[in-house]
Amino acid sequence: MNLGQLSGGVGGKCRGFAQEQPNYVLNLPENLMLDVLVFSTELNSDTTMLIKSANGTVICADDEYQGRHPHLTKRRLGRGIYQVWIGSGDAQKPVSFTLSLSEFLQK
Repeated sequence: MNLGQLSGGVGGKCRGFAQEQPNYVLNLPENLMLDVLVFSTELNSDTTMLIKSANGTVICADDEYQGRHPHLTKRRLGRGIYQVWIGSGDAQKPVSFTLSLSEFLQK
């Protein structure tokens, strides 16, 4: 799998590498407060996350949860379509992961 550098976010860059197409497309029918968390069971993995809204806003996350997993804590996301990329800190090493979405804080 070819991984390219994530682009967007503050200063035009998110950390990490991901495939060209998003891993997920979310269609939110209404405004929601969501807690978004990425887990990897691979011990030495370095996952990262980029979320892009239909209006072009980009949110990046890297090591917020226990210093290891990407986590957006209770973020207000407006109604609309969001593309989600889950990436790796290493361009040569894709990671396996689980994406968890909740209206409650995940621990």
